Amino acid sequence: MFKFDRKILILALLYLSFVSLGLPDTLLGTAWPQMRHSFGRPLEFAGLLLSLTTIFSVISSLGSGFALRKLGAGLLIAVCALATGLSMFGYALAAGWSALIGFALVFGLGQGAVDTAVNAYMARNYSARHMNWVHCCWGVGAAGGPLILGLVFTQDLSWRYGYACVGGIQLALALLFFLSLPLWQKVERGAEAGASMVSPVLPTSDPVNKAGKAKRDLGKSRLLAACVCGTAFYFLYPGVELMAGLWGASYLSVKFAASPASAALSITLYWGALTIGRFLAGIFANRVRNRELIRGGLALAFGGALLICFAASLSTASLALVLLGLGLAPLYPTMMHDTPARVGLQASDRLTGLQVGAALAGAASIPALAGFVLERIFTAPTGAVTSGLVQAFGPLLLVFTILLLLAHELSLRFSLYNRRNCDNDR
Repeated sequence: MFKFDRKILILALLYLSFVSLGLPDTLLGTAWPQMRHSFGRPLEFAGLLLSLTTIFSVISSLGSGFALRKLGAGLLIAVCALATGLSMFGYALAAGWSALIGFALVFGLGQGAVDTAVNAYMARNYSARHMNWVHCCWGVGAAGGPLILGLVFTQDLSWRYGYACVGGIQLALALLFFLSLPLWQKVERGAEAGASMVSPVLPTSDPVNKAGKAKRDLGKSRLLAACVCGTAFYFLYPGVELMAGLWGASYLSVKFAASPASAALSITLYWGALTIGRFLAGIFANRVRNRELIRGGLALAFGGALLICFAASLSTASLALVLLGLGLAPLYPTMMHDTPARVGLQASDRLTGLQVGAALAGAASIPALAGFVLERIFTAPTGAVTSGLVQAFGPLLLVFTILLLLAHELSLRFSLYNRRNCDNDR
């Protein structure tokens, strides 16, 4: 019974670590319509700030393996929560743009290491259901950030109070993680002695046998094609999720004259839908084939993006964002868990690393490039009220959703799922 309770406590801490990871992630897009005036920056500079944060997340994630070995999972999570909490207070107190960039770099370093470390820990020790649910917990935090800012805005307070509030929550979580270190040490000593937690569970419908070994290997050319398609999927994914979260509030504020509180509520609903979708995906993860779960999500995301293109009111646009969030929900964790079934166990570790790196690269480049290119090229020189970014918001989401669908279907075409072609590749 004691061992069972210990595993449950560790799982709860992992869930909380992803709540902590998601909570500050979505503040920028919601705060930016107000925040940019505090620093005298144009609309598209939110993309620059996000890119800098993500670049340092990549640097941090590259060193996360070394940090995980030296510090252990528990201490690494605690240190990262402390770093992000302090950086949130830094945002709240920043007097100028340079100071804001400095705190963004600290924030990126804190986020990258814990993201990679927890994903690796979950992939080794838990099933697809818990992988979806830990990402669901990221969504809880992601929805909580805009909700806190919305409550701050309803009191006619500055965005700085919202960042300070999130910073306080992060520091409280960091304290909890530090207090839990003795529990982590016991679990890690047990792991070193050969103890195992929950074994990964692969769907029986996937082309992997009960021993967990691929029934056949891919040829080199087909393996390369499958890896390229899987990596492309993860590079493109932030083009939908992060653009909706980063530019959604600005889009609603400019196009529909939404108040800061109303825009924050709509973005909260978007992240909330993504959270609920991941919880539901976790329930069905071991009952529905991964590829069908991904296809269903892509179809729903396509419908949401299409509705955004034709939305004529704030309520319709908010509904479209909810549909988009529900559709995106299962994509990242389910595609990640499906990697061994697509390319085989031997190639899956390397492809998983490439996919995480591609997602970070997409997050660092796509939203920022979209903002700068559209504002520079498509905004009228006369200073029209509707910016190029806002005009192209819906079509961009639609295009990236279609590209995601193509990347997924091509990855299946070259994968172990397509057994006849695998045999012909001999």
